[in-house]
Amino acid sequence: MEKLKKYFKNKDNLIYFPSGIHNSSNSKYISNDNFIHLQSNAIGLIFYYFLIMEGASNLLSLLIKAFFSHDTIIKYNTTFSIIVNITIYILLGALIIPLSLKYLKDDYEITSKNTYTVARSISIGILIMYIVSFASSVLSQILTSKSSANQDGINEMTSSTWGFISLFLVIGILGPIVEELIFRRALFQVFKNNTISIIISSLSFGLLHMSNQSGTVLDFFAILIPYVTAGIVFSSLYVICNKNILVPIACHITNNAVSLLIVAFSSGLIH
Repeated sequence: MEKLKKYFKNKDNLIYFPSGIHNSSNSKYISNDNFIHLQSNAIGLIFYYFLIMEGASNLLSLLIKAFFSHDTIIKYNTTFSIIVNITIYILLGALIIPLSLKYLKDDYEITSKNTYTVARSISIGILIMYIVSFASSVLSQILTSKSSANQDGINEMTSSTWGFISLFLVIGILGPIVEELIFRRALFQVFKNNTISIIISSLSFGLLHMSNQSGTVLDFFAILIPYVTAGIVFSSLYVICNKNILVPIACHITNNAVSLLIVAFSSGLIH
């Protein structure tokens, strides 16, 4: 017992986390041993995420090549890419969400006790998200006239009712939940420093959305800007709101859902 007391009196063995966010006991500090355990779990979750992303992507690509002609694949390349992404995110959601239920439940309990504060944080976060998104999109369009492959795929898929519904459920709701659990909750448990976490999280989040992107180096970085800035906003909200993962999840879902609705309205799918 005395050794245990000495261990916790030594601040080198303790890591500060906002109260009530990372453990259910509302303790202000957790031990390094506990942090290493959380860190290992987070690294495992990130490993599974990228394993499924790459493994399922390659497997589905092989199946598409086996069942469809080269001309068909070229003609509907964007549609096939979106279908692959939808399938991957369903697989990711089926794995990652059950493994993260404890953290989601803990943050929900905190949110239910501070509903007004959390709702205000989400509202401010959404406002900041759209201001930053508008500014970064304008900058991106100044640098290049090329649109992102990710956005092109969304535009194509929302031209049909089934495409819109599937995209809304997966990209509008499931995708943000999975991405926030990985790029915010998991990545922030790997690194002790919030600044480093924000930088790595935002860059990783941006690069994820650049798959199948073609064009010059300038085009690549110009299109990358809006995604990285979005990652910075979500990461900053996560830190500011005491690492309550429900805040960036709510903002991310709102951003994606509204964006999909705008595309659907502009394409004439919704009148």
